[in-house]
Amino acid sequence: MDTWMIVVIVVVALVLLALLVLVLPRARRRAQAKARERELEQRREQVVGENRAQAEAHRKSAAEAEQKARLAAAEAERERAEAEVREQRARLHEHGMADDELMGDSGRHRSAGTPGAADAPGADDRRPTPRHAERTPDAPADDYQRGRVDERREQSTDGPPRAG
Repeated sequence: MDTWMIVVIVVVALVLLALLVLVLPRARRRAQAKARERELEQRREQVVGENRAQAEAHRKSAAEAEQKARLAAAEAERERAEAEVREQRARLHEHGMADDELMGDSGRHRSAGTPGAADAPGADDRRPTPRHAERTPDAPADDYQRGRVDERREQSTDGPPRAG
């Protein structure tokens, strides 16, 4: 039995050795493939993160550019509106429909030296002001308020109100 036992042990050892020789390289290849796959997955995740960060940066940049474009469009629209106002004013002057503005200015210049000419009843002391002109804090904000100021001014120059 000793011989059979030695033969069996040798056969088992050879089978185990053959299995190790055949199986071990396959296991190494599988382990290497898994390691490569893990590394590839990590690289993918890293690239995905970088690409998403760049995409977000581009989105922000695009949003800023759109905002600047809207602002520029609004500015252009404002400029067009201002040009249209100037064109309409030019047409009024061209057709003689705004001569009162011209005469009002020159009439004020002529009567500037005469006392009380500007305070005379019917004298138009209003001057057209551009919409964007800054107003002083105590200046009337609209035509109604300016009329009230003008009315008070007239009453103060006419004397005390009469009881009647």
